Amino acid sequence: MDKHTYDEFLGGRLKIAQHSDGHRSGTDAVLLAAAIGLNAGEKALELGCGAGAASLCLAARVPQAHTHGVDIDPELVALACSNAETNHFESADFAVQDIHAPLSVWTLQEGYDHVFANPPFYSPRSTQHPPNTAKKTAHIARPDTIEVWVRRAVGLVKGRGYVTFIHLAEALPALLDAMAPRLGGLEVLPLAPKAGLPAKRILVRGRRDSKAAMRLLSPLVMHEPEGVYTPIVEEILRHGAALDWGKAG
Repeated sequence: MDKHTYDEFLGGRLKIAQHSDGHRSGTDAVLLAAAIGLNAGEKALELGCGAGAASLCLAARVPQAHTHGVDIDPELVALACSNAETNHFESADFAVQDIHAPLSVWTLQEGYDHVFANPPFYSPRSTQHPPNTAKKTAHIARPDTIEVWVRRAVGLVKGRGYVTFIHLAEALPALLDAMAPRLGGLEVLPLAPKAGLPAKRILVRGRRDSKAAMRLLSPLVMHEPEGVYTPIVEEILRHGAALDWGKAG
């Protein structure tokens, strides 16, 4: 039996194979890719790339740039490489890497213009424990996950480069604790399911060597009252538009 599903992203521009019973990327991956202000000729690195959905959404928007991804799961990395080939992205590549391993043993070099991540969300005490081992690795955080992932990202991004994370809204204090000593110009973008409702997700980015003050942005509202996506989100999810941090709210 085929253990993969073949899912369309960006209105069908991308076809991504994903494990049917493992971690599966969706809206968060597309939003994260849209949040990366990558330019032609620049390099971006995704930590915890899974099957490559976010990296390939980014590659689809900026094909003249170089996108890289790392993940601890060799099967997912192989799937990401296959997805890059299927979608004809020669400038996208993926490698096996334990993000919790010391940076000194990493094979990647520093100097990325953007480093981005959708790290494991749930605490070990969460009720969200999946039975699938690979899915558990992707979903269940260690006590030091945010600290380590931010530290790795900052160690790999170049001077004046950006680090961007998507996470649960409740993780904002931990993200700020990890990012504020290492990055400046922090921007927090809440992602609200509908106008007037509390945000469930947040996008947070910071810039290495920046001295700018932190900004809390107006929420990006995902859905209209009747449930359809708002126009700005529709453009991101269906047409691969970039997220404009200055106008997202």
